[in-house]
Amino acid sequence: MLVYDFTALRTARRLKGMKLQEVADILGVSAATVANIENGKVKGNVSRLLDLVKIYDLGPSDLFVDKIWN
Repeated sequence: MLVYDFTALRTARRLKGMKLQEVADILGVSAATVANIENGKVKGNVSRLLDLVKIYDLGPSDLFVDKIWN
């Protein structure tokens, strides 16, 4: 089962050398909103997630991990 891996967004942002506020400015949201998406506290809508994928040069599949349930 594929599950959303919100930590991938934070890791990608840091690897790009971007601050929360930079990403927030591009998206037109607050830095707190970006942080909440990265921390899994707010589910980003598909459009916003695709915007983040573009900003971070990720593929959509980079946001998901294969979770095996016992």
